[in-house]
Amino acid sequence: MFSAPPELRQDALLLRLSNGVELTVHYASPTAYSLRWKTADGQQLGIDTAPGHRGLGAGPQHLHRADGRVTDDPLTRPGQPPWDNLQAVIGALRDDPLLTAHK
Repeated sequence: MFSAPPELRQDALLLRLSNGVELTVHYASPTAYSLRWKTADGQQLGIDTAPGHRGLGAGPQHLHRADGRVTDDPLTRPGQPPWDNLQAVIGALRDDPLLTAHK
């Protein structure tokens, strides 16, 4: 699953997946988080709960796609245990780093 041991940074956890994805995890609380990743070919995506993206689904969480669009987040739920959300993201990124199956 991982190509290297997790790396603890000053304010984040860096995970390197075996498919070349680098996932940076910032969790302030179960309702405030940022999960950013870079694919093996350098495309960048992320899920976060930062305010400012009105008109999306019911929650504050949203997905920043590689093409610049901001869409509903199909993987995480604020208030869930961080490990549950992180497992959902890692599982999805292993198979589909661009989340193309999650339109």
